[in-house]
Amino acid sequence: MTLTETEFQFLWSTASSLSVSGSSAATSDALTVAKIAWGQIEIKIDHSGTPGAADYVQFWLLPAIADPDGASTIEHATTVHGQFAGYIDANVEDPAILVVPITGPTVDFKLYALNNAGESVTVSAALLCTIWAN
Repeated sequence: MTLTETEFQFLWSTASSLSVSGSSAATSDALTVAKIAWGQIEIKIDHSGTPGAADYVQFWLLPAIADPDGASTIEHATTVHGQFAGYIDANVEDPAILVVPITGPTVDFKLYALNNAGESVTVSAALLCTIWAN
């Protein structure tokens, strides 16, 4: 077996980035990757104006939780019960990047962004990972 380094872009309704309005939130499309040896999510924000003292964006991973109710569909954790990934303070650095390590072997999740800033913030993210290849 060999290892291959690969990058996957998170999509937001098929776009590679999304402008999240002030005091609002957005959820990415699901990203599914199999046979991961290791990886990291790289999340970037770019504030649309001059960041203020409380301008930060929080991020959660919403992992797939399989089929807990037997409805034959894969479900994802809700924004209330997702895994907190971290936050970026736009007042400290703008644009800024947050790196979140992850483990495999299969990743299936969405990314949830909560913009606490008063103005729009452009959010983008990618999964950089090493995959086991046959």
